[in-house]
This record gives sequence, C-alpha cells and structure tokens, in this order.
Amino acid sequence: MYRILIVEDDALIGGSIVKGLRETGFEVDWVADGYAAIKQLVAHDYGAVILDLIIHNGLNGFGVLNFIELEQPHVVSRVFLITGMSEQTVIRTAPQLLARLYHKPFDQRKLIEDIAAFVRWAPRPKEPEGTPRVLVVDDDASSAALIAAMTQQLGCAVDVASNGRQAIAKLAETTFNAMVLDLVMPEIDGFSVLEFLRDSRPEAVRCTIVLSGLPGRYRRDLDKYAIHASLDKPVDAGKFRVALDECVGRRRA
Repeated sequence: MYRILIVEDDALIGGSIVKGLRETGFEVDWVADGYAAIKQLVAHDYGAVILDLIIHNGLNGFGVLNFIELEQPHVVSRVFLITGMSEQTVIRTAPQLLARLYHKPFDQRKLIEDIAAFVRWAPRPKEPEGTPRVLVVDDDASSAALIAAMTQQLGCAVDVASNGRQAIAKLAETTFNAMVLDLVMPEIDGFSVLEFLRDSRPEAVRCTIVLSGLPGRYRRDLDKYAIHASLDKPVDAGKFRVALDECVGRRRA
C-alpha cells in the first residue's frame, strides 16, 4: 500500500484530503506543523507529500521543504504544493514544484486523482548515457507530438510540457541540451519561461528554439533574450534539424 503524508494546518482541508485518499486505497499520515512533518519524513518513505507552505504554528512549509531539499532530495519530486500564495512566489522559491502546485481553493478530487496517477506510474527505461535531452513546450498536443517525433528521429530523448508552468518545473530540476518553445500558451506563456531562464539559467536561453505562428512584429521582444533561433509554424524540417543539431552540439561542448 502506498503511504502519503499531508502537512496542512487547516482541519477542513486536511480532513477532506485524508478521507479522499483513504477511499482511493492509500495509507495516510496527517500532521499540522512542520516539526511533526520532519519526524514523519525521517520515520517513513512516502510515495507523495502534500505540503501547505503557509502553516501558522511551529515550522512552516518552507522549513519542511528546506529539510527535504537538504536531507532527502529524492523526495522533492514527490512533493505536491497546496497554497494560497501566488504562482510568481512559487516560481521564485520552488520553481521545480510549479507543475505540482494546487492554488487554494483547488479541486481536491483532481489532486487525489493526480497523486494516484503519480505514485502508481511505472518509470520509463533510461536512455543510453550521453543521449541528448530536449524539452518540447507546446500546449497544442498535435504540434508537440510532431516536434517530439522529429526530435526523436534525430537521436534525442524528449520530455514534453504542455504549458509554461510544467516547463519551468522541468527546467528547474533537469538540464536539457535544448528546448523547443511555443510562445502563446495559457497561464504562463513562452515569454515568461524565457524570463525565468534569463534570471536563473542564461545558458539554457542560448539553446532555445522558438517555434511560433505569431507574425514577426509580435516576436521582436525575443531579441533581448538571445535565443538560438526563431522558426515559423508550420515548421520547416530542414531548418529545425540544423537548429537542433547546433543547440545539442553547443551543450555537449
């Protein structure tokens, strides 16, 4: 049985999540302060940790997250944030968790379904060592699938993010040889992803290929980011291949 830890000081929210998770078949521990959470993390190996950043008594969620990052870094990828704080705050403090952020008030049924899918997911086989890894960011599923297929044909491993939020979370925890980025996406758009990278990983900006159907006048702001290439949709396979080879070669060097 999978075991889940909830760190939440709101009794109504915590109790409701506990009920839903237990009905789904999980074993659940629920604590209302950060110090108790750390004791539980030391005592047990959890399949997922649901963490509220704002806890009013004792150690808050940031303290718990700091403990996890320092003492149990393998658990970071299992943390689901529930908070009333803004996405911009989370981007500044814990960008690797942005894809698993549930802003209060949130759909508790979706949270439980997402956790169930996460902890029961079978990891994919690892690619051979040295395989270039490329992040494809596009909210259009068919476009993302096409670019992913073209990228795999060039011998690269591919991760796909369907929006800017997922992209930032992946970029915060993984180093990619290149990124293929759409600009127009809901919630967090491609320009915001570039802003994040410019502040935190400028070398990744230089290995970014923008693919967009926007007219050229709307892409003038790209000049300030020093990306590698800006290509039109629908993509020219030859130009894309050249740009990707250049990016992959640069990050390997």
